[in-house]
Amino acid sequence: MLPLPPSLTRHFVDASGHFAWQALLRTPDARLVAVAREMEPEERVALYRRLWGLKVSGLERFMAQAAGVDIDRQRLRFMNLLEEAHAAEEAASRAEEPAVAGAV
Repeated sequence: MLPLPPSLTRHFVDASGHFAWQALLRTPDARLVAVAREMEPEERVALYRRLWGLKVSGLERFMAQAAGVDIDRQRLRFMNLLEEAHAAEEAASRAEEPAVAGAV
């Protein structure tokens, strides 16, 4: 399966301290974008690339479908959320840049 960075998984642990996929999948998009914005930019890019190149075996796909998870839909969802977090970070950094005197 897909290894996820600890900066992401720490937000989705069960009572025993183990990563809970179900909690991640049930989390609203706005909260996931906020979590992604907390990640280092390099981590976001690495995760995006892993999602982009994700190869799922027939057995993994079957098991996910049996659990009610559409792998392709979730992969695209998370890629879109990572893009949204990246865009929000860029917009925030541009807003923090001081205005240049005399700029038009």
